[in-house]
Amino acid sequence: NILDEFREVCILQIFKRKEVSTTAKMDGGLVFDKLILNNDYIVFVAEEYGEIVGIISAYLVPMLRLGKYRVEVEEFFVQPKWQGKGVAKELMDAVVNWAKENKATKINLESDFGLDRGHHFYEKYGFKTEAKRFVYKINLK
Repeated sequence: NILDEFREVCILQIFKRKEVSTTAKMDGGLVFDKLILNNDYIVFVAEEYGEIVGIISAYLVPMLRLGKYRVEVEEFFVQPKWQGKGVAKELMDAVVNWAKENKATKINLESDFGLDRGHHFYEKYGFKTEAKRFVYKINLK
């Protein structure tokens, strides 16, 4: 549910339209079941009063040319009513500690244009813009 809420919030911020998302509920479970068995993948959640209010997932990526690893953050979301209360920092701290435990030399993440609040958090946390992302979409239909 929280990942579908994440997608809905992003669509609203980027495209200025409300949309209901069910992709995580409908399709994400199969991917999650495979990933959670992998020691190179981690999910941290923040819980308040029995409710998941934030999530971050990350995975180790080998960098063959350097003989090292980096961490990629895949999903990172805190419900709007919990933003600004330290939840995002706690989640990112957990990933940083996991990266250190796994001897990763850096953490990468990508964020779409228009997600300015998130971008501000990343910069405040210490992330720097160092690359350009290229995307090639594959039509599986």
